Amino acid sequence: MAVTNQTGELNRIVNWMIQVWKEIQNRHTDWRWMRSRWTLNTVAATDTYAGTSATDEISGLAVTRFARWLLFDDRGAPNVKIYLQSAGKGTERWMSYLDWSSFREIYKRGIVPNAPPAHYTLDPQNNLVFGPASDAIYIASGNT
Repeated sequence: MAVTNQTGELNRIVNWMIQVWKEIQNRHTDWRWMRSRWTLNTVAATDTYAGTSATDEISGLAVTRFARWLLFDDRGAPNVKIYLQSAGKGTERWMSYLDWSSFREIYKRGIVPNAPPAHYTLDPQNNLVFGPASDAIYIASGNT
């Protein structure tokens, strides 16, 4: 039976099933099956990136269904890695997480020169922010 163009009681059941499916998916924000891996190419002198700036590693497409950044892995360790694009993946290293207040105190006051990013945080708008702003193109990656 097709679910399109239903009317009456069948339309009510189809709409109910759609609503229930959404409620099941949204019941927990950390369902493992809803996670994905992402990569993001930084832009020199830019520190802030929205979820839709990232590329889904599995599909190779821009992230369109972004819910949140996963700041730590299942063990509580930082979840964001980075490497200088021109140096290659062999130079990849883990970044350190800072809470927004500490990050803002270090990187958002005065003039901070562009350099290899060392820290990451989330700003109040749920953007991923690197500190300091990158001095070149870096490839960052992690899980959502």
